[in-house]
Amino acid sequence: MGTNLLDSIVPLAVGGHFGTAQWAIAGIIAIGVLITFHEFGHFLVAKLLGIGVQKFSVGFGPTIVGKKVGDTEYVLSWIPLGGFVKMVGENLGDDVDASERARSFLLRPPSHRLAVVFAGPFFNLILAVMLFGAVFMVRGEPVKNDPSSTKVGGLNPGMPAYEAGLKIGDEVVAVNGVAVHGWAEMAEQIQASKGQPFVLTARRAGTALDFHLQARPFESQDADGAPKTLYFVGIENTPTEYRKLGVGGALWAGVEETIGYGIAIPKMLGSIFTGKVSMHDVAGPLGIVKMTGQQLEQGFTRYVHLIGIFSVNLGIFNLLPIPILDGGQFVLFFVEWVRRRPLSVRKQELIQQVGFYFLIGLMVIVVANDVYNQIRVVRRAPPKPVPSTFSAPAAPTDRSSDVSAP
Repeated sequence: MGTNLLDSIVPLAVGGHFGTAQWAIAGIIAIGVLITFHEFGHFLVAKLLGIGVQKFSVGFGPTIVGKKVGDTEYVLSWIPLGGFVKMVGENLGDDVDASERARSFLLRPPSHRLAVVFAGPFFNLILAVMLFGAVFMVRGEPVKNDPSSTKVGGLNPGMPAYEAGLKIGDEVVAVNGVAVHGWAEMAEQIQASKGQPFVLTARRAGTALDFHLQARPFESQDADGAPKTLYFVGIENTPTEYRKLGVGGALWAGVEETIGYGIAIPKMLGSIFTGKVSMHDVAGPLGIVKMTGQQLEQGFTRYVHLIGIFSVNLGIFNLLPIPILDGGQFVLFFVEWVRRRPLSVRKQELIQQVGFYFLIGLMVIVVANDVYNQIRVVRRAPPKPVPSTFSAPAAPTDRSSDVSAP
């Protein structure tokens, strides 16, 4: 129970395992969908407001095929890593013909420019709602887990359990030699590790295997608001009951999921700036490709759900008040709206230059972080699981507690 046709077909079609090529394809599709939908938001609102759109491109680089409809050229390009919208008079210094001034982006009222800029991130949030809603419609909403079970129902890519080689369906029987008979006991033993290396014993096809793990710390708060540290290895319980949702219920659940992740992102950014979370936990393009491939291995709905999470991230990140990003432009246009006059061209150029160099620096850090993480995985690869001599006693039958995934 709790499976669906798509989740069954995809792992079967690839033999239950992806290689680098399949991971790359899954990641490229995800990135392409996210950025194209983002740019479509800018494009649609610009069109609705009568702003001239010269080109809407899906992908970058040389053109595969293109067609001009009205004043807009629609293009499909060879590099499928997103897309772009080129509007009339979009940049400072653009030479705009007198006949086109009425359709020039920068000559439009600030309210119009604000709407166009905001549309991109907003469409990413809409996409997230749609993707989450689709997952809830196909899979249903998990409403009950079996607290007496320690069977792995899901694995989070990049987390210790996945990297160590655990698989969905493995049944955890011990943590550091201590037998566990339910999800709460397992979580308790993982918390007791305090981030130190430990051995997790799991049964797979009748054979007990030892996995060497080291739980990652995450900052949280207790019921009184006091800070506390939780430790996770990235495994999820197996839902035993799903609630089927109609279109309306699924979309509402998608809205709630989007809001939940949207609230979590600023908290994560705050933790990074305060040093509570390492920059090494931030994924760049290579990390996104790897994670999307890993999730697709576990089922198509998990892959779609992860793209939804990335869409929320892209939407929220683009709303940050960083020059060049949509959020930075939004602030500039809002200031102009309040002041009733724009900043000087020199000041706008300076702000754009600062934003450009900041963005380039951030990209370098993220890509370097990706490479570092790949090297770290290779150098610190945990020992492969080996047969265990652990023999777990029979599990008690009365268990009623439940906890979140460790």
